[in-house]
Amino acid sequence: MGGLEVIDPRYGARLEQFVAGLDGDERVLAVALSGSVAAGTADEWSDLDIQIVAAAEHYDGFLGDWPTWLAEIVPTVFARTPIAPFIINVVTADGLTLDILVGKGQAFEFPQSSEYVVGMLSGVGSPTSHSHSSTRSRNSCAGSRVHSSVSCNGASTCGTWRVCRTCWGC
Repeated sequence: MGGLEVIDPRYGARLEQFVAGLDGDERVLAVALSGSVAAGTADEWSDLDIQIVAAAEHYDGFLGDWPTWLAEIVPTVFARTPIAPFIINVVTADGLTLDILVGKGQAFEFPQSSEYVVGMLSGVGSPTSHSHSSTRSRNSCAGSRVHSSVSCNGASTCGTWRVCRTCWGC
C-alpha cells in the first residue's frame, strides 16, 4: 500500500501531463491527486484519481469544455461522465484508467464513511462541516449498484457521493 510509487509508473507521467496541460488555463485554480494514491492506500491495481479545481466564475464553461481540454492533454479511447457531470471517467490510449473530478472554486472534501467506498472516495479528505441525512436524492441506489447523491440535512444535494452499502452487499 502506498502512493504513486506502487502503481503503474506511467501514471506519474499522466499526472505531470495534467499539471502541465492545465497550468496556463486561467479557469483552473489547482490540480491535485485524490483517491487511494493521495491517501497512501493504493496498490498495484489502483487507478489515478485527479481533482481539478476550477474558478467558480469559470466552472460551467470549463466543465462543459472537458472533451476539448482532455483531448489536448492525453489521448483517450474512452471518456464519459456516467456517475455525475463533474466526474469524468477516462481510459487512455495506453490502457490507463483515470477518474477526474472537477470542483467548483474549491476541492471536494469527502466525508469518512463506514460504508463501502471506492475510487476518489477511499479515505481522502477530512469530514465535511455538515452532516448527511439518510435521505437519498436523484439516482437512488435501489439495488442498482450506482453511486447515489446524499441529501445534506434534508436540503438539496451537496455533491458528496458514495456507494450504497446495501447494494454492494458489504
